[in-house]
Order: sequence, then structure tokens, then C-alpha cells
Amino acid sequence: MADITNVPPPQWTDTGFLIPSAAEVLAGVTEDINEAFGGVLNPALNTPQGQFASSETAVIDEVNSTFLYFTNQVDPAYATGRMQDAIARIYFIERNPAQPTVVQALCSGLPGVAIPTGSLALAEDGNQYLCTEDGVIGVDGTVTLPFECLVVGPIPCPAGSLDQIYRAILGWDSITNPDDGVLGNNVESRSAFEARRAASVALNSQGSLPSVLGAVLAVPNVIDAFVTENASNDVQTIGGVSIYPNSLYVAVVGGDADDVAQAIWSRKAPGCAYNGNTTVTVYDQSPGYVPPYPAYRVSFEIPDPLAILFAV
Repeated sequence: MADITNVPPPQWTDTGFLIPSAAEVLAGVTEDINEAFGGVLNPALNTPQGQFASSETAVIDEVNSTFLYFTNQVDPAYATGRMQDAIARIYFIERNPAQPTVVQALCSGLPGVAIPTGSLALAEDGNQYLCTEDGVIGVDGTVTLPFECLVVGPIPCPAGSLDQIYRAILGWDSITNPDDGVLGNNVESRSAFEARRAASVALNSQGSLPSVLGAVLAVPNVIDAFVTENASNDVQTIGGVSIYPNSLYVAVVGGDADDVAQAIWSRKAPGCAYNGNTTVTVYDQSPGYVPPYPAYRVSFEIPDPLAILFAV
């Protein structure tokens, strides 16, 4: 067969990597095959030469598409999967993994009975929950222990629905959850991860709202955050929330409270006040300070879970 000369090659342009359409490739392959056999072949796709041209076109188009996909993967706006994870590592962040629903369960029974890590309970919806902490039933006949769902994701566990002991332990009589479980989450989506990565580039700045937001979103297990401020000398209501004068408002879902407070303090402007229902003491251990370190009380908001129903 003659060399391929009529198939249009991919092109590098100022707007990116461009590949020819499958129809253009097929036309070029068909012309090459026809020239190789003297120019008298029937180009119909139901002929042997037509089938051969179709197969060659599929191979070439697959190679072109692979290169096109790869060039898109090095752009953070389009990267997915492993390539997106690799780009995020440049900014020292990682995709938030899927997490299970966690519930605080009240276990009742004979005082002194041990309930070990790995004990199982069953919820009304059929999901099993695993005990994640060793415990001993107290003198009052109860002990509260954390249980997590064996299936990751936002699986509801309403109060009172974790009500069966799945694997019996002598002296452990009953289990219940007085409060709703804390919903888990699915693995962070491509779009959410990219939005967090884009916000994280503000980590190198100081004093601005984007820098505070970027620092908070970089805290492990933080699912979402919102940052705003009241720069006036009067109390203002922003988004239905009353905010003190000259203060910062940060709402955070997920993450360790100490880590969140440290992130806020590390990026907020000096002299700025705080708002919120959670207050943590942060210690300044910068070089030059010795114990007792300067201490600052940092406040932020941990919002109540909001149930959202979709009718389809």
C-alpha cells in the first residue's frame, strides 16, 4: 500500500490541538487506498476496500482523539480523574474522599459490659453501622458510642432509626440514636474539586476574603465554606445573618474546628472581629514567641444541616 498522503493531520493552533473529523479521515484513507490500487476501486463502504478504509479510519480517529483528550487533561478547567488529582497536587490539595454517615448511638445493658470497635448495629432502612470506638457500659446502664454506616455517602439516619443489635454481645441489650446522624458525602465531584482548587490559589495571599476562603477550603474534610465581611461601623444583616461592625463571617461545613480556626486566623486581616456559633482558641507559635504563646479566640459558624427534597 502507498504511503498515507491524503489524510489531514492534526494541527497545533493558538486555540489548542485540532483534529480532523472522522469524515475527513475516511475520505483521505479512501483516496489513499484507491490510489494504491490504480484509482479504479469502488469507494462504497460495503465493499472489502470500503470495510478496510472504515477500519483504518477508526484506528486513526482513535489515536487523534486520545491526543486531543490528553491535551484537554492538562487544562484544569477540563481535567478529570487522575489528571485532575495530579494538577491539584501542584497546589497541595487533594480530592475530598467519600465519607459515611456517622451517628452517636446510646447503647444500654449490663454495667461493665465492653462494646468493642467493630460491633455492628442495624438501622430500619437495612444499612449496617460499625462501632468505631471501644466503650464500656457505665454504672447507669448506658454508654454513647460513635457508629458509622458501612456504605459511604449521604445516607440519612433519623433519630431512633438505629434500633437493632446486628451482632449480639452478652449483656448488651439495646441500641438507639437520640439524634439524627451526621450525613456522609460522596467523593468530591470534578466540578466541586476544580472550584476548590481555583479558590485555593488565594492561599498565598493575606487579608482578603478569597485568601481566607482558600485557606478554609484547604482544611482536610471541609466540604464547603462561605466567607463575607461587614466593613462598616454598624451592625449589618447579610444573607439573613446579623454581622458585627468591622468583622469577618465564615460559615464552614466539615473539617476539624481547631484546624478551621487556625486557617481563618492565619489569613484574616489584623484587628478584624469574628462572628459565629463556634469559638476556638488559637495560639500564635510564630518564631520569636515562647510559652505562654499569645492566644486569640476565633469564631466561625457551623450551620445546621439543611434537608433538601427533589420532586422528579
